[in-house]
Amino acid sequence: MQEVVVVVFDDIYLEQSKVLAKKLGLSLLDLRNSTNTKANIKQQEGENNKLNIFYKEDLLYINNESSLKQKPLCIDFTNNKLLHRLTAQGVSEPLLKAINLKNRSKLKVLDATCGMARDSILLAFNGHIVDSIERNNILFELILNGVSKARKCAIPSIVNAVNRINFINANSEKYLNELLISNDEVYYDVIYLDPMFPEKNKTALVKKESQLLQSLHGLEDDGNLILNIALKSNCKKIVVKRPLHAPYLGNHNPTSSHKYKTTRFDIYIPLQ
Repeated sequence: MQEVVVVVFDDIYLEQSKVLAKKLGLSLLDLRNSTNTKANIKQQEGENNKLNIFYKEDLLYINNESSLKQKPLCIDFTNNKLLHRLTAQGVSEPLLKAINLKNRSKLKVLDATCGMARDSILLAFNGHIVDSIERNNILFELILNGVSKARKCAIPSIVNAVNRINFINANSEKYLNELLISNDEVYYDVIYLDPMFPEKNKTALVKKESQLLQSLHGLEDDGNLILNIALKSNCKKIVVKRPLHAPYLGNHNPTSSHKYKTTRFDIYIPLQ
């Protein structure tokens, strides 16, 4: 994983940044008195291309100092673009169609590849109960920060949605394995996977997010391992999101697929 530094720019976030750095075992870069923070960061970091995490306006951000012109990323469940996605399409959202089970309106879903948590919040916003797993400690802190802000916001539907999500900092492969070993039963209606995949023709924002996620997670992708375990479970359905022309995950042929312009949702029904 690329090296990460906690950066503090403002006095009001000094103690919070110290706590975060200690919790994650990261070094702290104090730039409160710097007149040129970008140049100062580069001088401190040299050519090591480190990732920076920092607080600003009560949100926790991350960016890569090799891309100073790009805006840093945060997880904000109250931003207008996400709110539009949550309210505009409703049940016509491809993911909601893919997870649908006949005669079941509210499902227990495991999002085994949380990432930026947008799919988890979409599922919860539509009434589903979600366990959402993120293995990376740093990204998990961004998620918790976003949850904290969302719970204080004045949008009841967002507050209710985040309260329907149980975010878990764990390795999904180990998590599912332990469930199977402990009681030979996985209590989810649907297991959802959105493994990282190097797509072409992505927007600049999606490319940046993918690069940052890859910097945090490394090149290893355990989607295939998670799918292998999920197929042994007693869940009703497994949904895997893929680029439209990508090979099937782990070369497992799905029961069916929902195809869209650039993406595909492969459906697997485990043998009971």
